Amino acid sequence: MKISVAISRAVLSLIFCSCAAAAQSPQPVSSLPAGTAIPVHFPHALDAANLKVGDAVVAKTDQTILGPSGLRIPRGSQLTGTVMEVQPQASSSDHSELAIKFDSLHVRDRAIPVRVALRALASFVDSYGTRSPVVDNGTPDGSVYRQVGGDYFYQGDVVYSNEWDEVGKATHDGVVVKLEGRDLANSRNHVFCESTDTVQAVGVFASGACGVYGFTDITVAASGAGDSGAIRFSSAKHTLKIPRESTALLQVVAASE
Repeated sequence: MKISVAISRAVLSLIFCSCAAAAQSPQPVSSLPAGTAIPVHFPHALDAANLKVGDAVVAKTDQTILGPSGLRIPRGSQLTGTVMEVQPQASSSDHSELAIKFDSLHVRDRAIPVRVALRALASFVDSYGTRSPVVDNGTPDGSVYRQVGGDYFYQGDVVYSNEWDEVGKATHDGVVVKLEGRDLANSRNHVFCESTDTVQAVGVFASGACGVYGFTDITVAASGAGDSGAIRFSSAKHTLKIPRESTALLQVVAASE
């Protein structure tokens, strides 16, 4: 009898532990909510002189991204896509173009389908510059840092916009802010940046970053928010090239009805 009771207790204990573990484990995520920001860098150059339609495009996340149901997307996760169109510059009077489309975010052993639009693009120089303080007070924690497009912060402290509004915080995982809405659809860069009510991971970018930074020869002809989902870059000066370690801030858009 005592053996039977002991076995019953052991079984109940296993069931309880299993249920508790299941309750604490993040549930599988099949998609990311519209508005989710995905800060990335390009580990390889995107060069219209060498690419062809159908080639794979890879970007890597710049910081940990917090997703739904407790999902943590680690820094370095791969965002993959495809070259949709490419056109080197044939003559000085021609434009060079490159269209890419991202469709999968790889988180550990699974791929999450995504549809993203470009919010901002920054050169390696502008991106790398965020690592150095704009006001050096002698120690990393006591110095002031600036994001691409504005926003200032002390490490581990509040993030302030150019207007000195509190927009987020610099955390151990990286900078998280509420994104500011901006519409550049009628400018040289056809970008529409959605605002958010919740803080988003932004890597090197500011809450109001929208458009192109550090490139004088590249414009955004399409952000990827349209039906095709393709992000289209254009250059009137020479064959388009986005050097390695350039960065981008992408934003998940709702699927077309």
